[in-house]
Amino acid sequence: MIINKSTQPLKRILLLGAGFSKPAGIPTINQMSDDFLKNPQKALKDSETNPLMESIMSHISSKIVHLDEVTKVRFGRSDLEYMLTFLRDLEDEQDLTHFESRYPDLKELFNKNTDSFSEKKNQIVAYRKILQNYVRNACENISSIHYLYPLTCLIETEPLSIFTLNYDGIIENFCEQEHIKYQD
Repeated sequence: MIINKSTQPLKRILLLGAGFSKPAGIPTINQMSDDFLKNPQKALKDSETNPLMESIMSHISSKIVHLDEVTKVRFGRSDLEYMLTFLRDLEDEQDLTHFESRYPDLKELFNKNTDSFSEKKNQIVAYRKILQNYVRNACENISSIHYLYPLTCLIETEPLSIFTLNYDGIIENFCEQEHIKYQD
């Protein structure tokens, strides 16, 4: 058997999926969605304040019910990830026109006197920011990262390559705390 010592060692890449951050106290997207849909006012906590956000926040519970219903019809289920995807699609004028004709409940997201696309887009962006802020805040509430220390045994070469399906930055936080170079 011939061994070629000049070849590079295989690179290790971590693929981390849903639930990996749960031991750190970070909720899954399903838990975040359930909590948010039960009490959309939680999104108020760290939302930026401007007149548009304030007008939406006063009616957020009823508006989110409509967004949730339309999202369920469009995707077959509803969670914050699907809602964010749907809101991003609605920022396109052609898509908004199409979805408004297909889903009449969608019109309930907007103020009664809102007719122009730019006004609707501003409201859509505000909803998206509310949801993004909620997810971001939920992902920043880290209780402990000690369970990650066994990962240091996997690191043979730096930087550590990370591919994660999660929204949180738990691995990045861990690497920075432990002075591990990484790329994600």
